[in-house]
Amino acid sequence: MALTSSLVWLRSYKRKINEEKILNYFATSLYNQNTVEDVFWDISKNCISRLNFEDCVVYSYDEARKMLVQKSAFGHKNPSGHSILQAIEIPLGRGIVGSVGQNMKAEIIPFTGKDPRYIVDDVARQSEICVPIVLEGKLLGVIDSEHSKKRFYTKRHLSILQKIADICSKKITRYFIEESLRKNIASDLHDDIGSSLSSIDINSRIALIKDDPGKMKEQLEKIRLQARKTMDSMSDIVWSLNPRYDNFENILIRMKQFSSELCEPQQINLIFQIPENLEGIKLAADKRKNIFLIFKETINNTVKYSKGNTLRVEFSFFNQYFKMTISDNGKGFDQQEVRMGNGLKNMADRAKHINANLKISSLPGNGTTLELSCPV
Repeated sequence: MALTSSLVWLRSYKRKINEEKILNYFATSLYNQNTVEDVFWDISKNCISRLNFEDCVVYSYDEARKMLVQKSAFGHKNPSGHSILQAIEIPLGRGIVGSVGQNMKAEIIPFTGKDPRYIVDDVARQSEICVPIVLEGKLLGVIDSEHSKKRFYTKRHLSILQKIADICSKKITRYFIEESLRKNIASDLHDDIGSSLSSIDINSRIALIKDDPGKMKEQLEKIRLQARKTMDSMSDIVWSLNPRYDNFENILIRMKQFSSELCEPQQINLIFQIPENLEGIKLAADKRKNIFLIFKETINNTVKYSKGNTLRVEFSFFNQYFKMTISDNGKGFDQQEVRMGNGLKNMADRAKHINANLKISSLPGNGTTLELSCPV
């Protein structure tokens, strides 16, 4: 009896060790994949094969068409390389794969012959396991495997596949964040740096044809200002990407330095209130960049146009939300009469991009207040 118990325990222990090896391999290998398709191929070819499955297909969810699309495969469906034999698409809600995708709940089908939802793909098989790839209630894809034996799949298989799906969803989310960040950097370089360099080029050409030293000096001054603007834009982009500055204390230091440099020469009284308990509060690079650029645009506009003598900047944190309030005692403006210029539009776009709420309040003679609230 004791020997039997020991053997059962040993088998169970070896199985757990093997499962841990599979999950550790998967977690490590995924971080070497650069695209969503790479992630799916790694699941089907490298990880599922370690579970001794006969077949596996990973579907990607096309939300626009409400369709599950075969993106990678292992077994008969994958004759070579990254090719899929007669790839199919399954509407959300149809078949076992479509049902699992719609309900976002994993299923084991012990005998497919008794399940009317079963769809034959390449060949009919006896059992099936299907696990959704979900993140924060949103369907990303489905992992599906079939086997020639009835009742082949176990709760152990289900547990491993659910853990793989969880790791997969986190990797895909990280990829989307990084892709979005790359696109935003490219956009900023094109819009800010590209525009400034074009202006420098134009003013340089004009300066070259000027005979009057006074007019040439005027053009050179424009070039100097544009070069300064370009350097500042590059500095902002590099700063926003540096992980050394992801804590909120460093963000506020940069904000205070920037606003002081603008307010002091104009003799504007700057009241900059820094909240307590900033330790542990961090912002992702994208949020850090957009919050700072909204702040920078607001301070620039206030110093240039408000004609006030006091500028107040306040920050607060409540229920995982960050709030920034910038107010002045300047001339204000009529919000019904003033059109939204590029500066205000850019701020609104940046706020929308980071899921923040932006509110600007102003009345003639009563100054202007900007409020930005954003999830941390």
